[in-house]
Amino acid sequence: MFCTRAKWEYIGDVNEQKNVIMAILRLGSVELSEADIDKFIVWCRLSGKSVRAKLATIIMYYMAKKEKDYRAKLVYTANKYGLSPEETFKRLLNNEELGESLEDFEVELDWADETEGKDVDV
Repeated sequence: MFCTRAKWEYIGDVNEQKNVIMAILRLGSVELSEADIDKFIVWCRLSGKSVRAKLATIIMYYMAKKEKDYRAKLVYTANKYGLSPEETFKRLLNNEELGESLEDFEVELDWADETEGKDVDV
């Protein structure tokens, strides 16, 4: 599920020292079945964490687990549009257009090294 910036409600600077802007995400705004919502609430209570704290934990765990994959996607996208990864990140963050894709762009295939000499089903 992708969230655009427009779907987040900003409540301002909650920690001036770290300059953190906190987003509000309500459990009801996530598309889950009633049974899944009920189970999630029970799991939160069993773990002694609030729904908000548990959601933060889950999101941070997922982001840490997938960071390498998303970095590779960022580099691929940057190369495809002739941009730096930093500029691509900035444009995606601000929901800006990336421009026209290049016909001939550099492709880095990390998995090519991992599969060299092995039979791989594609």
